[in-house]
Amino acid sequence: MNGLWVRSLQSLALVQDGGRIGQRHLGVTQGGALDPWAMQWTNAILGNAPQSAVLELSLGGLELEAMIETRVVVGGTPAKLLLNGRAAQLWQPLHLRAGDRLSVSASGARRNYLAVQGGFTTAAVLGSRAMTLREGLGGLGDGLHARPLQRGDFLPCQPSTPVRQAEPAPPLDAFEDRSPFRVLPLDRGQYFSRPTRRALFAANYTLSMRADRMACRLDGRAIRPLGDVNASFAVAPGCIQVPPDGQPIVLLADCQTMGGYPVLGVVIGADMARLGRCVPGDSLNFEPVTPGAARRAWAKYVQTLPG
Repeated sequence: MNGLWVRSLQSLALVQDGGRIGQRHLGVTQGGALDPWAMQWTNAILGNAPQSAVLELSLGGLELEAMIETRVVVGGTPAKLLLNGRAAQLWQPLHLRAGDRLSVSASGARRNYLAVQGGFTTAAVLGSRAMTLREGLGGLGDGLHARPLQRGDFLPCQPSTPVRQAEPAPPLDAFEDRSPFRVLPLDRGQYFSRPTRRALFAANYTLSMRADRMACRLDGRAIRPLGDVNASFAVAPGCIQVPPDGQPIVLLADCQTMGGYPVLGVVIGADMARLGRCVPGDSLNFEPVTPGAARRAWAKYVQTLPG
C-alpha cells in the first residue's frame, strides 16, 4: 500500500487543501485549511503545488508509519516532532522509508500541517479533497462520508518528485503577532447602535471551549443588537455574528453559507490565517479598519506567501 498509516491519534486530524472555492451558491461549505499560510509553506518546501492536500492536526497527538519511501514536512505552530524516536525539526523536509514512524506530540502543539511529497490522494469532491464534517464531504474512500481520522486509517499518497522548485523554510515572525484582529465594519446602524459597535472594539474576549472549525465562539462582553432580528444573511469565513446571548461568533472555514444572526463586521482576509491558529483559552481583541487598509493588508500578506 502506498501511503501513511495512522498508528495512534488523540486529537482532531483532517485532510485539508484550499477548500471548495466557488460552490457557496450551492449551499456547500468552503472548508479548507484554517491556516492557509502554513499549509502553502509546508507544500512549498516539498515543491508541491500550493493547494495540495495536507493533514491538518489540532493540538497534536499523532503517530504515523510510512508504508512507502517519501518525504514529508511538518509546519505550523511550535510542536515536538519525533522521527523514529529522535527529535526532528519543523519546516524541514524529512526523508521517510517504509517502516519509519513520525510523531507530533500533544504537548505544546496547537495547529500543525503535515505535507507529503505530491500531496495526499484521497477522493476529490467538487474540486477539493477537504474534509468537511458538517456535510460529510472529502472523506476516505469515495469521499462522501467524511469523519475525523482514527487510529488504523490509511492516508494514500504516491512516491513522486517535486513538480516545481522547492522553497526554504519561511520566516516565522507571523507566529509572534499578537496585534488585534482587524475588522471591516459592515453594519451601519441597522442592527447595532454606534456605542454597541464601539464596545466590540473596546472589549477583550477569550476563545470558548465551544470553538470548532465552523466558528470561534467568544466569551466576554455581550454585544446586543437593536431589537429582535428576524432575517437571514449570507455569511462567509471571517463574519462576526452576534447571537441572542450577545457573545460574538467569528465564522471559520467550515461555516454555513446562510445565518440568522446579524453580522457586525468581518475579519479581514489578511488576518484569517492567524485567527485559524487560535485555540480555546486564547485572548482576542479587534480593531476597525477601512476597505483601503484591508486591501493594503492583503497585498502585504500575499508577499509573505511562497513564490
